[in-house]
Amino acid sequence: LEPTVEVLEKAEFYLNFIRKVLPEARVTLIGSLAIPVCVKNEIDILVEVEEGEDILKVQEKIRDENQDLFRVGPIVDGEGFSRTKKKHGLICELHILHRGDKRIEKYLKLIERFQSNPELAKAYADLKRSMNGFSNDEYKKVKIEFLKRNGFLE
Repeated sequence: LEPTVEVLEKAEFYLNFIRKVLPEARVTLIGSLAIPVCVKNEIDILVEVEEGEDILKVQEKIRDENQDLFRVGPIVDGEGFSRTKKKHGLICELHILHRGDKRIEKYLKLIERFQSNPELAKAYADLKRSMNGFSNDEYKKVKIEFLKRNGFLE
């Protein structure tokens, strides 16, 4: 999907929803839509919460605010994931981390590097478009190879 006004409006809806539910959290659009380039079918949002907050309780609070929107997902190495169901062709995935977590800087630097290098962003968008119809596993493999080749991943 291209970053159309309609897609960006959906991202803004999710950003505002999370800001309302978690007014103390820092909420940032990340991923391809933040660059912006085309997206597979997913909006990624970074949610930074205070160090002492229980990630599971944060996920449950988001879920409980609107039972039809976000599900409680896995917590992997301290990063909580909560996803929506696929609505209007899009999924929204939250990446919930404690402030100061080193992954936050990684997410933000990736976006900044793409935004500051239009040629690299175009190459990334072209690659993503060329993978239309790929399975999720194939898509992830090719995307990771591109990110490694361009110095984003070690």
